[in-house]
Amino acid sequence: MAEHDDYLWDPSAKPDAEVERLERLLHPLAYQERAFDAPPVRPHSARRAWVPLAMAATLLLALFVGRTWLRDDPHAWQVAGLAGAPRVDGGRVDGEERLRPGKWLETDARSRARVELGGIGFAEVGPNSRLSALRSRRGEHRMALRRGTIDAQVWSPPRVFLVETPAALAVDLGCAYLLTVEDDGSGQIHVTSGYVELVNGGRRSVVPAGSVAEMRPGRGPGTPYPAGSPATLRNALAALDFGAFRRADLDVALAGAVGLDAAPMLWHLLQRVPVAERGRVYDRLAAVSSLPEGADRNAMLRLDRRALELWQRELGLLW
Repeated sequence: MAEHDDYLWDPSAKPDAEVERLERLLHPLAYQERAFDAPPVRPHSARRAWVPLAMAATLLLALFVGRTWLRDDPHAWQVAGLAGAPRVDGGRVDGEERLRPGKWLETDARSRARVELGGIGFAEVGPNSRLSALRSRRGEHRMALRRGTIDAQVWSPPRVFLVETPAALAVDLGCAYLLTVEDDGSGQIHVTSGYVELVNGGRRSVVPAGSVAEMRPGRGPGTPYPAGSPATLRNALAALDFGAFRRADLDVALAGAVGLDAAPMLWHLLQRVPVAERGRVYDRLAAVSSLPEGADRNAMLRLDRRALELWQRELGLLW
């Protein structure tokens, strides 16, 4: 047996019969040296030959970008000073500074800053402002504005950029707006493009372009009204939204609801007045806006959900 085993390492040794049989069977498959004749490369074959190379290059690029993306942390917002001496966590902003979650950006009476919002837009921060980055990740960029003003322009999908204020959460629906928070926590939003949804508990306001809405801590968002409305209308709505109901205030609000741009105001107001007053608000809404099929008077007066959504869609307020 030993000599048969030696044959595996020493060809001069006596081979095993089974090994000889296997060698005869495998002999046709033995390596034979010959010249290599490459087939001609046709243009379409050349293009196919580049596909694996292109895929490999793309993969390498993706890996490189991914490592750079992780290293550079693009979700950290970039802050640049526009005037004065804005500060991040107490340190003066020189050039550009990252505003990471948990850090605070502050401006004094003579300072302004610009915050790049992780590739989804930017916000210019006005004087005497204090804001913080709360969360910055794919699908959600959230900040807190405790006081001051931001002028935001956002081009992300709806509900990606959110701003917490003491009175309401401002949910961007793809827009531009000016948001102000006073020292007492009250605030105001003026939407110049798109829509913003204001939410506080069960109270919700959808503010379209060209409209303004007030906010109060503990009461949430008020009824949106057309920008440029007279003080009498603004005061009447503030009384209805944040004070005790008075029919005289509703009279002023209805008298000031003129034209289609007042329709969003009336749609919100319908849901906030006492039951006995809904008919008056509905009649005014029907006078300034087209009546959607399926949103008849009776359904609207009982605040039927489907009827409200039909009219909301008609006004472009449904998201």
